[in-house]
Amino acid sequence: MNRSKSRAPAKDEAAAASNAIPIASMKAMLAASLRASPGGLPSPAATWAADPTLSRAADISSSWLNSTIRLRNASKKWREALRLESHVVDIPSFVSSARELCQEPSAVGPIWNAYGGHYFSPTQAISIDYMLKYIPSEEPARTICIAASIICASQCAAAPGHTARPFQPTIGASPFSMEAWRKSPIDIARRVLPDLCLRHAKVVGEAKVQDATAAAATLNSSDLVIVDPPYSGVQYSRFYHVLETVAEGNVDSVSGVGRYPLLKNRPQSSFSNKGQSSKALSTLLETLAKLVRR
Repeated sequence: MNRSKSRAPAKDEAAAASNAIPIASMKAMLAASLRASPGGLPSPAATWAADPTLSRAADISSSWLNSTIRLRNASKKWREALRLESHVVDIPSFVSSARELCQEPSAVGPIWNAYGGHYFSPTQAISIDYMLKYIPSEEPARTICIAASIICASQCAAAPGHTARPFQPTIGASPFSMEAWRKSPIDIARRVLPDLCLRHAKVVGEAKVQDATAAAATLNSSDLVIVDPPYSGVQYSRFYHVLETVAEGNVDSVSGVGRYPLLKNRPQSSFSNKGQSSKALSTLLETLAKLVRR
């Protein structure tokens, strides 16, 4: 057993600072983040004047995240998580206690029970749950906040670049777990919101979720087609299931070391099924070839 001591995962600003951050202060924070960002973005003042989306980022961050912090801080689970993470003696015992704590039923969101103590620390798990629970209902704020939440989950997850399985509390992996668990979802969300608000289409387009072969049949010979095959069904459902949960905002029962959902709830495709992929790809390419012959 690894008996090395580790300091507790860092708490975000809410544990020590006020629950509400004024809009003016938020815009100053966003301005600082833009000045520090690579890529030579224009000055914040000029950008806000020319593009109101950055001002909207400050508004979203203030209303969404400040509400999240206030309500989360009032919850019993947040206080229990803080108490646990402030008394870390050794990492294996801490992880075991974190998993036990996160077995307590939560009605806030899916992350606490499904992934708390595995991919996320208890404070991270309850934070992300409150972020998801209080995502704005209106667009485009809703989509922006979901995207920010996905980025938070990806950057905080104690896993090797994917969510096939979390790091385990071993001598070799424990430092990586603690490094991930020290990250603040709230801080990450505040940092990425300005960039997300700037990323919007200049021309209105259209996106469809549809069978690739059926979609190909509706195209014209002048259309550009990029065929991007998926991972195998096993890889996709194992590598991205945590982010799928964040995007959907819910998950059914999970199991195993990787905390996978039921097989019926995992993404399936004939293109990633070993027995169907060859025929599926041939049919798609034949359909596209017919466009050229028109």
